[in-house]
Amino acid sequence: MLGKEFKRYHNLYRNIANWYVYPLHKFGLQDDNPIVFETRQGYSMEVPRPLIREFKEIFMTEAYLKGFPIFELDSVKTVVDIGANAGFFSLFSLTRFPNARVISFEPFPPNFRLLQKQRSRNPGRNFKLVQMAVSGTPGTLRFYSNESDDFSTSASLVPNDERHVALNVESITLEGLFNAHQIKECDLLKMDSEGAEYETFLQSSDETLSRIKRICMEVHHVKEKNQDIGTIVSFLHRKGFETRSEGNGPLWMLWAWRGAS
Repeated sequence: MLGKEFKRYHNLYRNIANWYVYPLHKFGLQDDNPIVFETRQGYSMEVPRPLIREFKEIFMTEAYLKGFPIFELDSVKTVVDIGANAGFFSLFSLTRFPNARVISFEPFPPNFRLLQKQRSRNPGRNFKLVQMAVSGTPGTLRFYSNESDDFSTSASLVPNDERHVALNVESITLEGLFNAHQIKECDLLKMDSEGAEYETFLQSSDETLSRIKRICMEVHHVKEKNQDIGTIVSFLHRKGFETRSEGNGPLWMLWAWRGAS
């Protein structure tokens, strides 16, 4: 436990220039809301206090990268962030891969407004925002959330008992995304789409999937459709990826990369 805590603070120091702001807030010595962090590459971000857990997951635990073999993180030039939420992973990617371009997709309007704030704090950066969902079906789709949320970490194209408010959002497929943004090779695709990951990948063509070098994503067990971590791992193995996964029950982290030819 002590080793894990040391590693988290080491990552905080490595990624965040004003790292000392985090412990000041943790121990109640500051109470700013939002908290403003500056990354080592000069990016500025707002972190609303209710989203501090998500900030820690990305910048301290490095949850979306920690499962890759070290050699697999060389030469990342194009990052696609699906389910960008408040933009923490997008800004983390720009910090870790300073020569990369990042394209961030977020359909939920309150989240997208937060994402726009992050973009406005960092003008002139290679950071593009798109207010769309990514799924297996293009066009206008129903999107579900909790009406009490000013922003949400669990809004999704997949309804459940907690997501009882629906709105229409525009959606694009992976193929459409790559074509629209002239992506011949996606070095890192991150996905957090609360159950829509199955449709997105399982309905993608082999040609589309061949453009992806690495994937990091949350995998959610969708009980009524019998979709779980095994479903997506088996599919990616058949498509030429090696994988590593970590988790239990309804939520897993999955990392995938192209195996040797």
